[in-house]
Amino acid sequence: MLNFDSPGIRSSLAQAALHEPYPSWLLDSDGVIRSANLMAFWLWGGLDNSQAIQSDALVGWNIFDIQAANFERIPLSRNVEFYAKQSALVKRATANRAASPYASFIAAMKADPHMSRIYEDALASPEHIWEYRLVITAPENAERLELCVTNYRLEGEAGFLALTSPVGDAVSVMEAQYGQLITRYGEEAYILSDGDEKLREDRSFFANLPDSFRMYYPIMIQDPLWYIIEENRAQQLLFGGSAVGMHFFELYFTPQLRPWLAPLQETSAPRAMRYFETFTAAFQREEHELHEAYIQVLQRLLQLPDYRKLMELSWKSNIHLNLPDNKDIPFYACRVFLPWILNPATTLQFRSMVRYLHKGLLLNMDRQYYQEVMIPENYETEAALILLYLSSSLEEDMRGSFKQMLWGLTLLKTLQEGFKSLDRGDEQWDPEAAFRSIYHDVESQVQGETEEMREELTMALQKSLEALKRIVDVEVLLSLLKALAAKESLEYFGAFLEQEQGYVPRKKESGQLTL
Repeated sequence: MLNFDSPGIRSSLAQAALHEPYPSWLLDSDGVIRSANLMAFWLWGGLDNSQAIQSDALVGWNIFDIQAANFERIPLSRNVEFYAKQSALVKRATANRAASPYASFIAAMKADPHMSRIYEDALASPEHIWEYRLVITAPENAERLELCVTNYRLEGEAGFLALTSPVGDAVSVMEAQYGQLITRYGEEAYILSDGDEKLREDRSFFANLPDSFRMYYPIMIQDPLWYIIEENRAQQLLFGGSAVGMHFFELYFTPQLRPWLAPLQETSAPRAMRYFETFTAAFQREEHELHEAYIQVLQRLLQLPDYRKLMELSWKSNIHLNLPDNKDIPFYACRVFLPWILNPATTLQFRSMVRYLHKGLLLNMDRQYYQEVMIPENYETEAALILLYLSSSLEEDMRGSFKQMLWGLTLLKTLQEGFKSLDRGDEQWDPEAAFRSIYHDVESQVQGETEEMREELTMALQKSLEALKRIVDVEVLLSLLKALAAKESLEYFGAFLEQEQGYVPRKKESGQLTL
């Protein structure tokens, strides 16, 4: 069986390990060096005998930047394992990131044809990826040093400890160098850090994820135990508030949501339960680091009404999960039906798309995080999400009938533009920016609040509505628009929609408004 997970170590022991007479350093979850001993500074060329110690010669730099800068000292012929494993680690860590913090390493690998081939051919998960042999020339001469490097995962996913063990003749060289450093700088100066008591970590997955989905698609990030740790604005709008800190199943059983859902056996909840049981199976082992936290989660969930019933349904159901072989590819987990918060009688239909996430270089197979994106299954749900997103930024002063008609026309035009951009595959389309642009264009064509202009606006509204009816079910569309009008007290726009339920298109065309 392949072992992809690095061995763990307590943070207190990791700090103590820095006092060893051989090079060692502490990394955060992205590979940035937060602490290192002077032997590590010496190994990577961070000491200048003519100057005082400069902590920023190593601390604060990404270890992959440091290694890339020293490629000339790491001969390829003696370090194929090192290059292959580091390449695999970088490729896995950058698979779902908008920007890579390892750009210099990647560029240096691709600059040499032989090393480029190693990078491209690197296995996704080589065995014991967390340890390798390193043959490197000494900083001050051409003497080759051979080291065994092992990366230990710090408890709490705080980062890594890299420990080196010299092999053969490198032992005496290291011992001699350690003695010189202690004699010159003293034991109290042997360890340098960035000053933080705790290793920093980038707590935001959203900050690093690429913008692969439309901003009004609900997205949440869950930790390995399925607690919700991040969410976007669309997710908050869909559920009527923030769910950060809640467990996934607590969100499902919330009073504002559960009454509008079908009976448990007719929902995707049993399938979600099977996913939960599958992804947390390793935590059931008493020796697992997350076992105690897992037991606490179960005790918390058992307080929810119907949770035991849900567990029984999952056990009794013949549910097959189609999990991807490639862990870097998102997959559709299940269909989801949810009430629309502006009118809970309206049911929205989604496909739940899940992507495995990891904290930087923490590529633990049994402690993965999850990004769940609610992908609209039809145009009606797409329209509902756009309207919900726009409703949260509606101007307060919408009392005038003329202004409401202008706003309503802009709203319909924005929906039309949204559907067109969807067909174009434009994932960066911004409904609020589109709304502002369209409103400006419509307003610029309005020449006074005259009765003739009011009729022009009405006909333009009818024309846009007719165009949308060819895309979206007319009853659902009008229901969505009327719910929004009622919520925002847009009585004039609401009255227009009521009239349009039995509307027959007129032959007369709008004369002035060209939008």
